[in-house]
Amino acid sequence: MRGFLVGLVVVLGIVLLPLADLAVWVERELLDTASFTRLADDVLDEPDVRIALADQVARRLVERFPDLRGSEADLRRSAALVAKSDAFRVVFDDAVGRMHGQLVDREDRLSLDLDAMVPLVRDRLPPDVAARIPRPAGLADLEVVRRDDLPLLWNGVRVAQRAAIVFPVVSVLLLAAAILLARRRGVTTAIIGGAAAVVLLAVVVLMQFGRSVLESFSGDEVQRRAFDAAAGTVAGSFVRQTVLLAGGALVVAGIGIVSTFVVRATERSSEWA
Repeated sequence: MRGFLVGLVVVLGIVLLPLADLAVWVERELLDTASFTRLADDVLDEPDVRIALADQVARRLVERFPDLRGSEADLRRSAALVAKSDAFRVVFDDAVGRMHGQLVDREDRLSLDLDAMVPLVRDRLPPDVAARIPRPAGLADLEVVRRDDLPLLWNGVRVAQRAAIVFPVVSVLLLAAAILLARRRGVTTAIIGGAAAVVLLAVVVLMQFGRSVLESFSGDEVQRRAFDAAAGTVAGSFVRQTVLLAGGALVVAGIGIVSTFVVRATERSSEWA
């Protein structure tokens, strides 16, 4: 009966690990404005993301100011140069800070207000094209992603907001309780560490090769490449944390193995004595 109880507690603790991992990552990377902005800057470093941003800005400007038709190439080129500039980082970080509020409030879409980008784009245009953009001029909000495109993001925020601390604490307490209840604590520790590592590495495999199962996106080729690049950057942050935790779990397994050998060696010494 005692062995069954230990096994049940271990299974419950291990099952909660992926949720605990996700909750900690969302709390650390997405619910904190500074961390969220830093992650968004990493996304902006992706060339495909900047190309898609420049394409969207050019389209919006032409929609707002029809006189710009025929100058799309100049607009894209100027917007792409702006997207790489330090001046734009200030504008972008401010817009991302406001977008973070949309995520925390779990709105159905995330969008960027990049009105302050227009003067920077105008300054890099040929004079005849720049003259067709009035001062002041703004852009409609640029849609970044919808809830339906990346449900994992919204679900992660929901889980973290409700139980950011609960899942990690309960998981750790269950696994610690299993070790304390076990007769062979070293063996139980090794099993827990090994099982945790396997589960966490399985999550990494899912993130690396199974993103299509978790998310869907519709758009043109430029938007799709940008989405894939952005999703890869965001997922990469989660994968790094998960791999680190899996490494920690392997260390725990190693401690359990060493502890088991030490206990057995001590028992044998006592028998010889």
